[in-house]
Amino acid sequence: RYAAGVEVIRWLLFIAAAGIFNGIFMAVIPLFARNILDVGKVGYGTMLTVQGGGTMIGALSITLVGDVRRKGLLIFSSMVILNLGMIIFAVSSIYAISLFALVLVGAGMGTWFITVPTLIQTKSDPEMRGRVMGIFFMIALIFQLGWIVGGVLDTLIGTREATLIAAAGSLSMVFFAFAKSRELRRVS
Repeated sequence: RYAAGVEVIRWLLFIAAAGIFNGIFMAVIPLFARNILDVGKVGYGTMLTVQGGGTMIGALSITLVGDVRRKGLLIFSSMVILNLGMIIFAVSSIYAISLFALVLVGAGMGTWFITVPTLIQTKSDPEMRGRVMGIFFMIALIFQLGWIVGGVLDTLIGTREATLIAAAGSLSMVFFAFAKSRELRRVS
């Protein structure tokens, strides 16, 4: 009840639920490596490494920049970057472009996954912080359910299409949240 009653926390948890779409994306990366880009095991490992490097870039950027006044805008822009990377990845058949797209995905994901839980913690009353973070991680872990959904979508409609659905779903949730909540747009 507490988490649902605090507007900014409620919307941050809603955005965390968009993680299911990131799970869809993670499920199709090996299929891109094998079936579309034809880069083999080393190429696939490179793809994951590059995405991890992007995540590190996102995380280090937050550390180097320090406290950002418009954290809502930071979340919004990181989600746009993440999903733009997914869209570029979905339509690319060129390995170098796909690697660049994975850097964007990683950078957006790293920024998002640091900023959202940090805001949830700072906006929660101290006596409720642990419980609200428990809810956050329970919601964020539906990311893993996205792997199953990604496999099903790949089988039913195709790899590129599953990736585009993942990006569209995630972007829709983020745009909806920011359109509905003025407090989320202004959170600092």
